[in-house]
Amino acid sequence: MKFFRPNVIIAILVIVLIAAAAFIFINRQNNSTNEAVNLNVSDSTLAADAENSGAPIPSDFTEVYNGASISGTPVPSKPPLSSYIYNGATIKNQTESHLEIESTDDPQVITDWYKKMINDLNFNAKSFSQTSSNGVVFNKLSAAKPAEKIEINIKKDQTTSIVVITVDRF
Repeated sequence: MKFFRPNVIIAILVIVLIAAAAFIFINRQNNSTNEAVNLNVSDSTLAADAENSGAPIPSDFTEVYNGASISGTPVPSKPPLSSYIYNGATIKNQTESHLEIESTDDPQVITDWYKKMINDLNFNAKSFSQTSSNGVVFNKLSAAKPAEKIEINIKKDQTTSIVVITVDRF
């Protein structure tokens, strides 16, 4: 009976070690991919936090556990800037985010129209400042909601009957 040569034994050990290392490497790759896909949802989502706290989850809230996609109420799109044109006003300048118009209506009527519009469009943060002195009027209306912020300036000088209205959207 012949004994194995040392070279054969070393070659067999090297092959076994390479196969074991490849198996371990492949196994670790699969585990890290699975860990990334199977997120611990109770630690990483608002839905699970609300569920764990006993708070109700809104009906329009979407949960996807395995895809790790969470969404809430969709953000509404902005209305066109032309929807902020006061009735009967003349357009002097308009860009994608800036509108300058003029009217001969009373500044208070114009201001009230814009306040109503801001309320009708459900802006949740509002600031209204009205200043009038010696025939000079400067009213500033600001409002914000998700994905939209507007600033409206209504100006009238004592020397003219024209009211200048600027609308800036951010």
